[in-house]
Amino acid sequence: MHEQASGATFGVAMGVVPHVTHTADVDKNRRLWRRWVVAVTLGELVGFSVPSIAGGIAWALRAAPGVLYATLVCAGAGEGAVLATAQWIVLRDELPRLPARSWIGVTAAAAAFAWGLGMLPSTLGDRLGAVPFVLLAPALGAGGIALLLSIGTVQSLVLRSHVRRAWQWIPANALAWCAGLVVAVSFMSVLLTEDTTLAQGIAVGAAAGVLMGAAVAAVTGWFLVRILESR
Repeated sequence: MHEQASGATFGVAMGVVPHVTHTADVDKNRRLWRRWVVAVTLGELVGFSVPSIAGGIAWALRAAPGVLYATLVCAGAGEGAVLATAQWIVLRDELPRLPARSWIGVTAAAAAFAWGLGMLPSTLGDRLGAVPFVLLAPALGAGGIALLLSIGTVQSLVLRSHVRRAWQWIPANALAWCAGLVVAVSFMSVLLTEDTTLAQGIAVGAAAGVLMGAAVAAVTGWFLVRILESR
């Protein structure tokens, strides 16, 4: 016993114990990041299937542009709700007082808003051609920025009561969704054509959801670990 106590004292003096603690923290952070990546990727896969299926059905039925727009905006809210639920399942272990209703509700609303902005140019179509470029370019730029900031901003408002660096969640999500959207849109633009069947469209949408979810999860997970470390 005396030797063990002496060894422990010597270890503390030499900085061994803090090193062990640091190693444990690194392992914990890695586990958190992996759990987050799996949960968010699966959540986005399931969530993105909502607008994919709804939009595919509306497209197959030759729905009017306005009907397709409204369908995808509503389905986008469903995507946001599913994604936020997957996120909250991981976050509740780290932030037990994080309210599920607020987290899921604001995310669903922000996702619907983002889908509304994203679908607006294609819905308006040729009518945008009548708008002068000096007005159109800034409007499109502002819309793109608002789209990327939407989810991170509203989620940070919920997070700020639980962590000190909640504001970092905004650029984290902007960067993550930029990467995710580029990956998903590029993937779908290559594979989706006018000849694509409903089944093929759903399959492509599901694959795009996996790719987008993985990109978003990897980036936001990296930031999440560091934000939680600062609390």
